[in-house]
Amino acid sequence: MRGLLIDVINDEVKEVSIAEYTDYYPLIHCKTFDIVDRGIGDQRFNLVCDDEGLLKPDPVISVLDQADQRMLVGNIVVTGPVDINGDLESLSDQDIQLIKSFIEEVPDFGKNGQHPILTRVKY
Repeated sequence: MRGLLIDVINDEVKEVSIAEYTDYYPLIHCKTFDIVDRGIGDQRFNLVCDDEGLLKPDPVISVLDQADQRMLVGNIVVTGPVDINGDLESLSDQDIQLIKSFIEEVPDFGKNGQHPILTRVKY
């Protein structure tokens, strides 16, 4: 399955291939992940995120809502919606273009650089 990794640790956005659920752990750098349904533009996607991200020291914001409020922290993988069998679907080229249009580079004052943030995401 094809997803889009927003990596705030390494300050990059890249396509990733997911073969099984255990593939998320090294990408997100977590022990427990959660999958949340969110709106990006006029479409719904699933965001795979660190379920314990706010418990880590100095969490880095990765997703902002429409009011620029923190929604998620740490690395995330964006996937398509759930299919009829309950499996996450791959992203299409058009999905990836849409998602990337909502990603902004913001200053990261703690690291003296910038990192990507997914913005204007809807609950």
